[in-house]
Amino acid sequence: MLLVGTGIYESEEFPNVASVEATLIDLADVLVRNCGLRSENLVILRDPDSISEIGSALTEASEAATEALIVYFVGHGLVHSNGELYLAHARTIARSSHIAFTALRYSNVRECILNSPARAIYVILDCCFAGRAVGTLAPSSVVDQARVDGACVIAATARDELALAPVGDSYTAFSGELIAFLRDGDPELAEYLRVRDAFRHLAIALPARNCPTPTFLANQNADELVLCRNSAFPNGDVSASGTEPSIESEIRADLDLDSPSVTSTAAVGQIVNYRGWVDFNPLPAALTDVDSRVPRNLDQLAELIADRPPNWESRLFAGTALQELVVLRRAFVRHFQGPFTPNGVEKSGQGAFDYIREELDNFGAAIEVLNELLRDDRHTEILESEDRQQIQAHARALTDVIDTFMQISDRLRSTSITNRHLRRAANILAHFSDQPIISATKFIQKYITELDQSGRRIADGRRADISLTLTVEISDVLSEEFSDAMARY
Repeated sequence: MLLVGTGIYESEEFPNVASVEATLIDLADVLVRNCGLRSENLVILRDPDSISEIGSALTEASEAATEALIVYFVGHGLVHSNGELYLAHARTIARSSHIAFTALRYSNVRECILNSPARAIYVILDCCFAGRAVGTLAPSSVVDQARVDGACVIAATARDELALAPVGDSYTAFSGELIAFLRDGDPELAEYLRVRDAFRHLAIALPARNCPTPTFLANQNADELVLCRNSAFPNGDVSASGTEPSIESEIRADLDLDSPSVTSTAAVGQIVNYRGWVDFNPLPAALTDVDSRVPRNLDQLAELIADRPPNWESRLFAGTALQELVVLRRAFVRHFQGPFTPNGVEKSGQGAFDYIREELDNFGAAIEVLNELLRDDRHTEILESEDRQQIQAHARALTDVIDTFMQISDRLRSTSITNRHLRRAANILAHFSDQPIISATKFIQKYITELDQSGRRIADGRRADISLTLTVEISDVLSEEFSDAMARY
């Protein structure tokens, strides 16, 4: 994660923002203490004095991230005469003729982060006119979408609004509210706070204080990322007040904040693959939080098998599949949030080509298994057999094939492939393998939801007929890209 903030400016045209220093320190502190972010995965850039300084840090962070890339900026934002957003550094000159040469063009930021291997990208802008960045982060082509599985922008203001940093306040208005939300939680929200919860809170709390309403855009479920446990939820205090030392002193030392220099810049740790808030991301809520007729634990499964109420066969299938997904929970978290560390295997030349072909065969075989498992007549036949062991084996086979796709994708992303064309092919095939993982998991989720909603029919002694289709979409454009990359070798 990269935090960039500029509070000291050489130009008299920019007022200094004294609250930037505390904002960076305390935001970093709450990210580590409450959100579980590892300090070695956090980089802070304070009062950068050139475009190249920001660009170098941004490039290093973008290239190093493999799973989630998060970039935060607090400082002055500018609008060029052409309407584009620029981000100011310590030596930026505010005159229109100088902006393009002395401030960082946001479109360059966008281009840099979209070239990152990260699968999810988050940009948080606490500056004037930040809303001009909303809507510009989406990948420009289907091919880019293979790399960027989710993108999210949270901006402190609309397109033409000024951000607020009230004189005398410890933090800027937007970031102060964000820090408070992560630290103190919200008693009206669930146990785990997600990106979407943060934005909804900010969109209510900030206007109530006569501050600008933030703007927000997320695609491909990027707003589902869990940030932290809700401290306001019963037993949700994760800060262990009084038992765990704050990292503020460490951050201040690393940033050299106690020295007289106002341009010193340092990082907390080194830029490494961003791990994300792994421990806070459970299975989708719809799979675990519903009080329903589908058994949610082993005791309920045993009770269902013993009692065999109406439609017990479908409920046994769904409950068993759910329990298997719970077993796979850590694998899901590791897969979708990483990091994908090198597995020590290096492939080059013909060996890399053959390796990708082998994984392609594995992918095709897993697709065949998935098709066979979910054939209408096959599924119906197994349920109507009323054979408990056969039904549970059928459910486990479905989750096993999900695990197979995860293993294929993980191997492809973790193996070092030297040829760039073959590396591109491996990345595309890994993306292909992610599609049935997502589709099959959503299928199970929908199956459970349908059963939950059919309680009245079940109570009346009627069978709850469920007809669902699992569709795995493979882009034709990406298929051509894969074939082309293989052919180029």
